[in-house]
Amino acid sequence: AGEDVDRANDGFWERDLQSQSIRFSARWFGMLGYREGNLSSAAQWQSLLHPDDREAILIRLANHIEGLTPHFEAEYRIRAADGDYRWISSRGTVLRHASGKPYRMIMLDNDIHARRSIEETLVQAAEGLSQVSGMDFFRALMSSLSGILGTRDNLVCFCLDDPPTRVRTLAYLKKGEFLENFDYDLAGTSCGAVIERGEVVYVPSGVCEIWPVERQYDRDSYIGVPLYDSGARLIGHFACMDDKPMRQDMPHLAIFRIFAVRAAAELERMRLKQALDAVSSRLPTEQSAERT
Repeated sequence: AGEDVDRANDGFWERDLQSQSIRFSARWFGMLGYREGNLSSAAQWQSLLHPDDREAILIRLANHIEGLTPHFEAEYRIRAADGDYRWISSRGTVLRHASGKPYRMIMLDNDIHARRSIEETLVQAAEGLSQVSGMDFFRALMSSLSGILGTRDNLVCFCLDDPPTRVRTLAYLKKGEFLENFDYDLAGTSCGAVIERGEVVYVPSGVCEIWPVERQYDRDSYIGVPLYDSGARLIGHFACMDDKPMRQDMPHLAIFRIFAVRAAAELERMRLKQALDAVSSRLPTEQSAERT
């Protein structure tokens, strides 16, 4: 069983809860750059935990060992052989005697450092977007997402009708250049699925197999996120697409909702301003008519 685990992407380790000795797999040592045999005790493993994560992780482990949780699962930072901390995702369970007494813990760790790094970059980008507004915001949003995700086609749109059947782009970035904005029908498209379902649509590969119309755009991967106004009405979406599969270390989809909330607020603000401007432009004419 240990050999099967070593062939996977996960680093395996098991801890004897009586002796507090730990046996790590070759994959686990390689994942963090350590030589086999460098680590063999629970105390040594605990010393590698990031100071900001250590207390919470040890409490969560203790709760699981005591039987307060059905399994252990967490993301945390651990010090690698080069001295840098890397994010890992850890999951596992405790084995118990028939009496319920725990005697061994089995864990699987996966290196998620690249994905967490992207998430942190995305959050920083979202914070930076607070400094821009209007059409500049939507262009900056597309530039940020394209730069971080490496996607070829990136667009943000607003719905032209209700229920939505057609949308218009606010910004469309293709191969690093912004194109003229345009309208398009949603029927049969990946974007149409986002609007119809009202939820994030993520297809890491095989877009054309699901929506054949996408073949004309040479797309293979897609992520689309709906935009809702303050009244919970769907008003648009943004999407990032590419002609190749999306990276394996994509951030949790919840991260994209940060951008969705900000984009929806900006779109709602713009539409409100346009409506107020339209009312203001009619006021002098209406007042003149009343005086007449």
